[in-house]
This record gives sequence, structure tokens and C-alpha cells, in this order.
Amino acid sequence: MIGSSHTRAGGDEGGDPRKFGLARVETAGAPAFGVADENLAPPDWIQLIPAGSFRGRDGRGPYVLDDPGAVIAATNALRMRAGIPIDYDHATDFAAPNGNPAPAAGWITEFAIRDGAIWGRVEWTERAANAELRFPTAC
Repeated sequence: MIGSSHTRAGGDEGGDPRKFGLARVETAGAPAFGVADENLAPPDWIQLIPAGSFRGRDGRGPYVLDDPGAVIAATNALRMRAGIPIDYDHATDFAAPNGNPAPAAGWITEFAIRDGAIWGRVEWTERAANAELRFPTAC
């Protein structure tokens, strides 16, 4: 299982992300992947959880994925028939409970284990599939 503590799908035990010293990061216009060339399609499969021990980009962790099959089984037991949403700015956790929109960039419809990591097959929304990668400009 992942880590020794039980967390929600986003790895957060709930509440305000600022409690970890994080400022709000605006990503609503950016896809979960980057397509800089209009001839490239977004990936069908993305890595969701790396194998073994890892830390979040914000330093939380370490988390350990030692039984990817059990994680997939527990996720499938949620019976989210439409798929697991990939949203913008964690809107499913932070906006939707307050009655605000939580648009999806795509839906994870299938899982696979590759070299101990968990991968997900994604059906991207048209908006996300047609988005271009935006890089911040240096000051």
C-alpha cells in the first residue's frame, strides 16, 4: 500500500494545501501533458504512481508503493464507472465540495502495472487534447 498513513487520491489528508506552505498554482489552462507540436497526440497511458519509495514534488513523503495490485483493486472497488477524473487545480477536492465547477481534463479508464509502477489509460477531453504546452517566461 502507499505509505503508512491513509490519504485521499491526491495524497493529501484533506484541507487547505497552504497548510504545507504552498501558494496556489494556476494550472487551469495547462494540460497534464505537454503538446507543443499540433501533430502530436496526448499520451494514451500516463504513470500515476512510481514504483518503490518516492516523495511528492512538494517534499511530502516518503510514500512506498509495495503492492500496486492492491492499490488498483481498492481503486476499482470505488466503482467509478465513468472513470477516475483528472481535473484542473484539484477542483474535484477543493471546488466541487463548495458547489463550484470541477472540469475534467480526462478520465482514467484502465490501470496497468509496469515495472512495479501504476499506469493509467486516459481518455482526454477535447479541451485537454487540443491544449498547447505553456512555458513560463524567465524574468
